[in-house]
Amino acid sequence: MNILFDLVSTQSTINGGGEYVKTVFLALVSRISKHHLSAKIFAMYNSKDKMAFDDLQLKDINEFENVVLVDVNNKSIPQLVEKLRIDVFFIGIAQKIAKFYNLSGIKCRTICVIHDMAHQEVQNVGLSKYLVQNNLKEWFKQYALNRWFESKRHVNTDLYGMIEYLNTINTEYIAVSEYSKYSISYLTDISSDKLHVMYSPLKFNQMSSEISNQNLKALIEKHEDYFLVVSANRPLKNAVKVINAYKKYQKDTGSNIKLVTIGYRQRPVCDGHIVLPYLSESDLENAYKHCYALVYSSMLEGFGYPPVEAMKFGRPVLSSNVCSMPEILGDAPIYFSPFYETDIYRTLRIISDKNVSEELSLKSSKRFEMVQQRQNDDLEKLLNLILQN
Repeated sequence: MNILFDLVSTQSTINGGGEYVKTVFLALVSRISKHHLSAKIFAMYNSKDKMAFDDLQLKDINEFENVVLVDVNNKSIPQLVEKLRIDVFFIGIAQKIAKFYNLSGIKCRTICVIHDMAHQEVQNVGLSKYLVQNNLKEWFKQYALNRWFESKRHVNTDLYGMIEYLNTINTEYIAVSEYSKYSISYLTDISSDKLHVMYSPLKFNQMSSEISNQNLKALIEKHEDYFLVVSANRPLKNAVKVINAYKKYQKDTGSNIKLVTIGYRQRPVCDGHIVLPYLSESDLENAYKHCYALVYSSMLEGFGYPPVEAMKFGRPVLSSNVCSMPEILGDAPIYFSPFYETDIYRTLRIISDKNVSEELSLKSSKRFEMVQQRQNDDLEKLLNLILQN
């Protein structure tokens, strides 16, 4: 069996979708090697983009048995499929492949993962930063400009065009949550019998006891309590509202609990607010492990890795109550509306009680065991689907 595996989706930037693809790839390599399967993986990458993950570089991939690197820079994927006699093509992030590559003409069995429909659900997704900053004047200005640009070029049509073609061949689609499935069903013409829900697998990370970021290291060594906010520069993660709520919380309570925002590109807004750059995967694991609580204010998720990562270490979670969050997290977090700073402020006050924090820690650990079992089971199903003759 010849498998064309999309590693393009692990390039350029680190995000949850890339983590998903990396984990599935490593699990597939391991399965083929462990069981001595007659299968070869053609790992598709683009030489013009960097490999984003430190533990998945080209030199590492070259050492894998039964894996051949295939550069798709300036190449036709349908022609590669025919030349390499590909039996199955695995697409890790549908939107990324649809944006840069034309798949019309491929005839092999295809497995296509659609993590969410963010750009379709939240039109003008790039404008959301002005909403979370309460800058309505700039929002209207940028909205008008975006509508003008959209009239000049077809925006957000790439995915629909790819799906329209893939629907004509033997394609199975994967949604990473029930929420994603309903979102995809609502916004596309994908048949329900071709759309399967398989939870995103547990991330493949190795945490080191050595912490490279000195500010994080000092925080942990001093045993400081801190609320953690990740991906704070991405508008839909909605960090600004958490920061504003924390500023009020700090003023009213004088609490010693800090606020650590990772990736936030502005200066700290008040005492206790600590701004960290994006961290290595190992340092990020340590940040989860030692936080007082994770505050996850995302306005749109297909699955949502960060709360699961925090629950892995038994850390309390404060979470937005929209999209996939209630499905994945169950009764483990305290939920809030991501649209109201007052509601986020409310949960910060509640979690400050040590008894509440301890109760949520137990709930996190219990919920993680359930989610992890589902993740492991679904990963096995996905590998079986890829390797199916």
